[in-house]
Amino acid sequence: MGIKDIEGTYLDYRLKQVIGQGSQSSVLYKPRSGTVNSNLHLYSQEQLTYIKSLCRDQLLFFGYEKLSNEEKVGVNHYNLNTEFFDLGQLSDDDFSKTHGFLKSNKA
Repeated sequence: MGIKDIEGTYLDYRLKQVIGQGSQSSVLYKPRSGTVNSNLHLYSQEQLTYIKSLCRDQLLFFGYEKLSNEEKVGVNHYNLNTEFFDLGQLSDDDFSKTHGFLKSNKA
């Protein structure tokens, strides 16, 4: 910032605010509890079809497709409760993309 003293700056204010929170200052995000997929009923079948066609690769990448029990065996992830979209029969190429974020995180 090119200054010798931050006294009275917004940075000074924010630092004091965070320090004042004590141990709570290290909590970035507290997940809310609730049900998975509870808002699906708010979308029409036409809207869901559009989302599936437009975002297919992203839905596969983030694991939002429904997998059979046999397909789930090949996926090593702590939360397989994100199956919002039935994309029908997955091709080998589709299946190679599913839960791609796990491979990306590992890399």
